[in-house]
Amino acid sequence: MSKFISPEIQKLLHEITNESDLSRIFSLWSYNREKLEGLRLLTNLENYSSKIIPEYIKKTVFEGKSKVFVQEFYKSENLFALSNEILDKHQSSASLAVPIDYSLLLDSNYVGSADLFLRGISLGNNHEAFTKSIHHITQNKINCDALPYLLENAEHITERMNDVKRTFANFLRITSATPKGEHIHTIDDLEFSLTEAESLSLADQRIQNFFGDKEILQHQISRQKIDFYLILSIIHIEHQTKGSLEEKFLALIKIMHTELPGIALRELAIAYKYFKNNNSIFILANVGKLIKEEEDALKAIRNISWDFHFFRLMETWASDTSKGAFFIPIFVTLDKRLANLNEIHPIKYSVFHDTERKMYTAPTYSIKDQIDNKACRLILEEYFTTQKINHRSQTKHLSPDAIEERITQKGSDLNAVF
Repeated sequence: MSKFISPEIQKLLHEITNESDLSRIFSLWSYNREKLEGLRLLTNLENYSSKIIPEYIKKTVFEGKSKVFVQEFYKSENLFALSNEILDKHQSSASLAVPIDYSLLLDSNYVGSADLFLRGISLGNNHEAFTKSIHHITQNKINCDALPYLLENAEHITERMNDVKRTFANFLRITSATPKGEHIHTIDDLEFSLTEAESLSLADQRIQNFFGDKEILQHQISRQKIDFYLILSIIHIEHQTKGSLEEKFLALIKIMHTELPGIALRELAIAYKYFKNNNSIFILANVGKLIKEEEDALKAIRNISWDFHFFRLMETWASDTSKGAFFIPIFVTLDKRLANLNEIHPIKYSVFHDTERKMYTAPTYSIKDQIDNKACRLILEEYFTTQKINHRSQTKHLSPDAIEERITQKGSDLNAVF
């Protein structure tokens, strides 16, 4: 639980987001406005028709021999935002004024495809879906962000700087271009506003600014490693630990409780489904095959873990309220696994804190509702007692070096299994 969301505030937000009557929602928020000071709420309301997000950036699929998925973190047709500032403006106006800031967050595969396309290298089966999507993006002049690509390369930026700079420059160049006609087949179908030299210069400037804050960068690298260790542990428990569903569930929750910063509810809910049926989670279903193909468990699982980390990255990106606006996470990917992962853990609401610039996300279905095995539910309840919560907050979790040691060991175990 985020520190700025107390149990009292959580209960209040639950009551507000369960309402469908707008007047009742405004009344509840207004009555509790002092408690909710500094908070911004973003949620989906039933029977509410939202016009927050333009039609041209809503969820869609561009199809060819493969697919490009434009995915929403929230269902845009029911999207509703509220804060003290919005409430005040609403009371003095018939319309609901919502400050919105949005960009399409492009995943690394998509950014890499943009680089290949501009260099004249074949995209294979991805060509048609990619060109349809980039035509849509450039025609509608939609803001795009390559943050996932930069962060995925953060740990090895020094040795990969030339490749990263070129790829990022081509991302900047293509997303600022304008299509000449109704279709894009080659780069000749685009009118560029940046020359190659200009895009390289701009990329160099932005990369230097981005990687200039060593403390933030190191935090992101550490967070990625924690997520990698968590996903590795889930797969290790499933394929290395022999036991019942509840034994596997207990093994995972113990790792979260004693070794990691806290209990990650999204990953816990997904792992529970995976332990029940290891074919039920698309992204994890063929992990054995991937390890055999790579001949390296850590390399195969690192790629999978990045998809899980992607959602934490979106939450971090969305929590930046420094411009006084709501950031709406929308992402673009060629990866069906990533799109599917977004679908299996729908979000009910998110709360942002203006001062702390943090975000708390609540799922549509509570963790208790998702754990339908009685023994596993009792384990869950045990680890959310006041005593256990206090223990987690006061216990120092594993150091980066200790996590690295466990990663190496579990990788070796899985290489032996497969």
